[in-house]
Amino acid sequence: MKYLHQHAKTYTLLQTWANGSELISASFFFYALGKSEQKSQSGLLRSLLYQILQYDPSVTEHALPHMWREACYNHQSSPELEVPSIDEMATALKVLCSMLHADKKLFLLIDGIDEYEGNDLDIARFIRELESFPNTKILVSSRPHTAFMTAFRQRPKMNLQDLTKRDVATYIQDTVASYPYMRSMSHSPVDKITQNLAQKASGVFLWLILACRSVVEGCDDFCTITELEARVDELPKELEDLIEHMLESIDPRWKQDAMKLMHVVYTN
Repeated sequence: MKYLHQHAKTYTLLQTWANGSELISASFFFYALGKSEQKSQSGLLRSLLYQILQYDPSVTEHALPHMWREACYNHQSSPELEVPSIDEMATALKVLCSMLHADKKLFLLIDGIDEYEGNDLDIARFIRELESFPNTKILVSSRPHTAFMTAFRQRPKMNLQDLTKRDVATYIQDTVASYPYMRSMSHSPVDKITQNLAQKASGVFLWLILACRSVVEGCDDFCTITELEARVDELPKELEDLIEHMLESIDPRWKQDAMKLMHVVYTN
């Protein structure tokens, strides 16, 4: 999604859709391991409203009337203003969408809605409300949760694992199937392992890299083919769970150092 967000072709295509109208864009990237504002509806709304209102601050009066009155009539500075409630901000975003006319169009990019800390149905319903406005276009990404598959079943979509299928197969072939220890075994069980890796990866390359390394480590420990199959079966499908699983398997002598390194990775 960050690639799409930053790619020039994305905005060339959006300009075609805007057809001469002013294009307003805003984005949000959910992050389950981040701070509260990175995985909550409050964080989503605050971020989107801030980005949209930067284009035209004059509409703040209509979108957030209570905050506007506090700022103008009570002469309060920004740090003293009370943060609007979630209901107020949700209403404000809908008001802004409803105010869009032929001369303006809004594009929202929202990544990782499966990492939203609330209910899947709630966030899906809210996105459906926003995309119902005629001059609004929304691009969302998610793991295939049932609520999202149902809510957006009639919308155009693509599956990451379909786009990266060939690259995933190539990586598994280069790192696992061609490993000398694996080449010494019969093809059938090795094929079963490689197919299982590809299926569980679901197109997520970081998961795939970590999982393949785990299999290679098993090869270096001279695990039997049955043990290698079990090793892959035991790998959690969610990336965060896989990382936790691998941390638990680290020698206790190095676990604290590994935890520190992971903390640096996730906070920078």
